[in-house]
Amino acid sequence: MKFGYHLITNFTKETGIFERIFDNFLFTFCVTKFTRRKNYLRHRDFIKAALKIKKGDLVLVGTHKKMSSIFIKGIVTHALIYTGKMKLIHVMADGVEEIKLKKLFKEYDTMVIMRPRTIDKKKIKKTIKYLKNQLGKPYDFAFKEKEDRFFCTELINNAYKFGGIKTGFQNLGKPEHIIPKVLRANDFIKGKFKLIFKSKSVIKKDNEFVLNHKVYQNTLLEKFMNKG
Repeated sequence: MKFGYHLITNFTKETGIFERIFDNFLFTFCVTKFTRRKNYLRHRDFIKAALKIKKGDLVLVGTHKKMSSIFIKGIVTHALIYTGKMKLIHVMADGVEEIKLKKLFKEYDTMVIMRPRTIDKKKIKKTIKYLKNQLGKPYDFAFKEKEDRFFCTELINNAYKFGGIKTGFQNLGKPEHIIPKVLRANDFIKGKFKLIFKSKSVIKKDNEFVLNHKVYQNTLLEKFMNKG
């Protein structure tokens, strides 16, 4: 996965030229950084996470230095599932792919690892098999819930449901002002999971996960996003 500026070419055949141009424009805007600071996940976070993480765990990460954070509010902004051997599967603009756990610590600011409340090896195996069968499929910029493309939380939610693991969520909720209510990565925190790990940049306050201000030096825009 390329986190910076690049051209998105992985689309379904029926995706028109103007839609492809718009999606690339949207992607370029979302990955634009409004601060040059380094990300806040540290090597000590990686060591602790690597010791605790298990197959089937839900990994939630957040980046709070890109324009996408304006729209995707919350302590975490992206979701992945750990598949073993220090690798995870997720979907981003380039499509469904594998990514190494350590790479997340070079890009993101926050991390929360959750585990399904009911541990069942067969269900976990089925969940991971579903994810691997989706590798290479495009990202769904339109959030339409189609089988040949996915948006971030849709892939994760579908994988758990296919494996027989209840999350407590639907991919899309009732529209608010015509715009569909999309399941956010941050919503999973209140789902049917238990907390396994959180990075030092995350603390719990009033039953909510928020940014650790001792670690996180807020800019004005970051302060605004932390309210969401």
